[in-house]
Amino acid sequence: MTDGGLKRWKTLRRGAVDLQWTLLAGFLVFFMQVGFAMLETGMVRAKNVTHTMAMNVVVFCAGALGFWLCGYALQFGNWQYVCLSGRDVTPAVLALFLFHLMYMDTAATIPTGAMAERWRFLPFVLFGLFMSAFLYPVYANWVWNGGWLAQLGVTCGLGHGHVDFAGSSVVHMTGGAAALAGAWLIGPRLGKFRADGRANPLPAHNVPMYMTGTLILTFGWFGFNTGAALRDGDPIVARVAVNTILACAAGAFASMTYTWTLYKKPDASFLCNGALAGLVAITAGCAYVAPAAAVLIGAIAGVLVIGSCLFVERVLKIDDPVGAISVHGVSGAWGVLALGLFADNTHGAGLNDVGGNVAGLFYGNPGQLAAEVIGLAASLLWVLPVTLVFLLVTRRFFGLRVIPMVELQGLDVPELGTLGYLIEDAQSPENRYRSIDPRAASRPPDLGKLFTIRVDGIDQGLMRKIWSDHCQIGDRPAVAEFKAVYPYMTTVRDNRFRFRGGDPETMRASLERLFREGAWESPIKASVEEA
Repeated sequence: MTDGGLKRWKTLRRGAVDLQWTLLAGFLVFFMQVGFAMLETGMVRAKNVTHTMAMNVVVFCAGALGFWLCGYALQFGNWQYVCLSGRDVTPAVLALFLFHLMYMDTAATIPTGAMAERWRFLPFVLFGLFMSAFLYPVYANWVWNGGWLAQLGVTCGLGHGHVDFAGSSVVHMTGGAAALAGAWLIGPRLGKFRADGRANPLPAHNVPMYMTGTLILTFGWFGFNTGAALRDGDPIVARVAVNTILACAAGAFASMTYTWTLYKKPDASFLCNGALAGLVAITAGCAYVAPAAAVLIGAIAGVLVIGSCLFVERVLKIDDPVGAISVHGVSGAWGVLALGLFADNTHGAGLNDVGGNVAGLFYGNPGQLAAEVIGLAASLLWVLPVTLVFLLVTRRFFGLRVIPMVELQGLDVPELGTLGYLIEDAQSPENRYRSIDPRAASRPPDLGKLFTIRVDGIDQGLMRKIWSDHCQIGDRPAVAEFKAVYPYMTTVRDNRFRFRGGDPETMRASLERLFREGAWESPIKASVEEA
């Protein structure tokens, strides 16, 4: 083989290895979908597990089709990529499509956790198509395809422009901001907030499931961050991997220590969310900061996510069952700001057509921090209003939220026709199945014991209609009997109303009066049954 032939073979070989590396990283990121599904499903209640798991499956399918249709073409500004049908669609283009599809799918998955347990399935599917075909690709184009945010270094002299190595802003802030808009618009779950505004705990039904999901996500994150190098032989990959796991560990440890100190016991859910917050925060700067900075970035994210979750729930009164707004939106914002502070001038020469390495404020370049701030603001100003407009239009024509009776019953059967957990009912002659109502993982002492009130003497169809009417949010103020029982409600099955806390006799009398008022001719009688 001649020297020229040997060089050509080495070039092709190098390209083939890079292609395989990009595909392998994409496969790892796809496996994160399992982690998201287990995390979100474990954190919701047992009556909604099928619906939550199905959303995580379908969001990938809808997202893949929307991204294939026009999202990929919009992100990279090449309309020959529409439906991947143009002459420019080479093997390298296809590999890049697969990898960025996985990034997009991560962003699209985030709102499913924030809006879980009340989001109707049809508008959710429409949102997946909208996110993948339009919302995500536009901002990704601004940052990762030489758009105006990437060119801030050239046009305004602000460092290397808005830099985001693997997606703290492009992926996580996009998903987190969409989750914020959606969770605010759809409203809290029934029973989440009491009449006085205090939040009721709605405990996760399966702690091992969401903790396993967290570990799966951590594993997939190695592909998420190192894959952004798009080259197997790039020496920066080792730094990216080390910074990724250090930030994860620091985030988890900081959250654990903070809750241990504050509440005298480490909180399992914040342990997981702290780890994820560290991962999200380091994603932007994993190639540009030193390992010591990665530990600091992760630790700050681990504490920040706790404060953010409490602020979202207690101050904004927004119900986010899995903490997606804080884990992805707030931690993503911190991640891009951290890059603007801690980038250490050792990597990124020539990035976005700017000479020299990426350096942050603490390494002599305040312009880089300014570019990160502008990119953060652009994300919010793009995602929040556009998402709100889309969801408002969707609500107008298709609805957005299930009716109260469906929410109280659980979304699994009304929306998908399948119970998530089944147990054979030996008392049924037809050997039918009924759903499991597992014990809560924890029960705060101030909420009291579990009990059930049975209402007899009224047609169940009429009873459901009366209760649903009282649950509707409208101009008419809630009656005193409804306000007395609503904060303690957990589930309704047939003619049995299940409560956690409150005085049983007060609940019984209030329910009796409530239904007598709506069906005065019925001989209604309510009785208390122990849990």
